Amino acid sequence: MTTMTTVTAVASMIRHLILLGSLELIFLALYLMLISCRLGVSGVRQLAFVLWSQRILLQSKFLTLTLMILGFPLEHYGNGIIFRLRSG
Repeated sequence: MTTMTTVTAVASMIRHLILLGSLELIFLALYLMLISCRLGVSGVRQLAFVLWSQRILLQSKFLTLTLMILGFPLEHYGNGIIFRLRSG
């Protein structure tokens, strides 16, 4: 995988992420409409019920993931402006 060093590469990655997020939202809306038309129940209420009933599991997974990510050290190779200001 190549490293993103230019502004155009970062902008391209952001565009791809926005496109992916919008596709996810479109498919969510389609699934909710399908559930509503075929089954006659509200998909949003079903989602809210599942999220409410599994809230302890979700919170523990988010907390575990956060603690795991924060446990890894952040390596900085000194190419920022703060390091240039301190050295000169």
